[in-house]
Amino acid sequence: MRTTYFANLLQYLPQEEQQQLQQAFGASDAQIQSLLEVFPNCPQALIELLQDVNGTYYCQHGQETICVLVLGSDLGDYPYYLKSVEQIVKDYHDKRETIYERYQEFLAYVEVDEKINMHVPLNDRLCFADCMNNGGTSSYILILRQMKRGKLVRWFVMCMILIALR
Repeated sequence: MRTTYFANLLQYLPQEEQQQLQQAFGASDAQIQSLLEVFPNCPQALIELLQDVNGTYYCQHGQETICVLVLGSDLGDYPYYLKSVEQIVKDYHDKRETIYERYQEFLAYVEVDEKINMHVPLNDRLCFADCMNNGGTSSYILILRQMKRGKLVRWFVMCMILIALR
């Protein structure tokens, strides 16, 4: 593991998940280039994670398929998988729905930050992680926008749309 994040994470994972991560490959330069073609402003920190481990949600790494929850949450019971470059790029090409369209039946049960535009297609945002139920209730998304003054603004948005059963 090249990144401090994954090197430190290993000590907290169960033995089976440690073994899976130790067998994982990082994204190649060509894979990173394919990501940068659709998201040219992808943060270096995310690129470094992907260069270390190219996805943890049923991702093929050599002869092994790994499935390890590697990203935390403020809701301890809902950790996240890191998507592979291929999964991120596929989402860019396939995910035309909006947050509103995906979660409209649950919106009456949750508060949504007014800064989040619910009607922008999901593929306009870099979704790099899905929660343990494959994004059904939440995803980690980066919104990369060029502002008027030429400064890039990166917003990290955790789209938490949780089903609140009362």
